[in-house]
Amino acid sequence: MKKSTPNAWRKASGLILWIALMGALTWLAMDKGWFEPQRLQHLLESLGVFAPLVFMGMMAFAVISTFVPTLVLDIAAGIIFGPILGTLYAVLGAEVGALMAFFVARGLGRDAMTRILKRDVTIQHDLFCVL
Repeated sequence: MKKSTPNAWRKASGLILWIALMGALTWLAMDKGWFEPQRLQHLLESLGVFAPLVFMGMMAFAVISTFVPTLVLDIAAGIIFGPILGTLYAVLGAEVGALMAFFVARGLGRDAMTRILKRDVTIQHDLFCVL
């Protein structure tokens, strides 16, 4: 059995810390009612031109944390921004969150998958390189 490297322990600790931080922030947000539709509407309407950016940040956080239901945010986006802009802002925020989650997972999980599969997990195809 291989010994774990300090880098592996650092990544595992980082992952545990990340999960704990996302769980704590989500619990705080749910406890304070930050994701209630009426409160979201009031908050976003008070932000004026910055409302779309704040909303996309909230959507990205919801995707990354995985504890926050995004359906509430999708509905709020449609009500506040209208069906076209609401959909656009929700999709952009979700995409940013998905990209952030991908890079975190790639940074923390590639070495582990290489050890489990006992081979390099990089997939190369002409112009693209995945992982």
